[in-house]
Amino acid sequence: MALQAVFSDPKQSLKIMIMLRLSPILPSAILNYTLGTFPIRTRDFYASYMVSALFYAPPTAYVGTLFSALTDVSGEDNPTSDFTSPLGLSMMILGVLATVGVTVAITVFTKRKLRGIIDIEEHKAKEGKGEEGVELNAI
Repeated sequence: MALQAVFSDPKQSLKIMIMLRLSPILPSAILNYTLGTFPIRTRDFYASYMVSALFYAPPTAYVGTLFSALTDVSGEDNPTSDFTSPLGLSMMILGVLATVGVTVAITVFTKRKLRGIIDIEEHKAKEGKGEEGVELNAI
């Protein structure tokens, strides 16, 4: 019920969808099916997808370039792509650590924000109902 209330607010639903898409825990296909059950606007759905794509494109490109450089046997003398040299190895390690660090930071931030939003909605739901679940405002 709290999630239905959050997603019915257009201002909050876009923020939540972006945060959910930035979390690497949920696969995109499952998230799409789940979001389809909530009352969200189509433009918000596509906007959240585009924003999350902007954040996922650089790490994906980096990993692709890394694997391409690892399998490249052309013999070019580029010290940053030669992983047998200290500079190349340090660049690879730095890139992988940066990618993992950013992913973990986004996940932690998203979890905190979503937990805060859900707590606020649960608190609002509890204020409107008594202990037996009867609407107090209607009496």
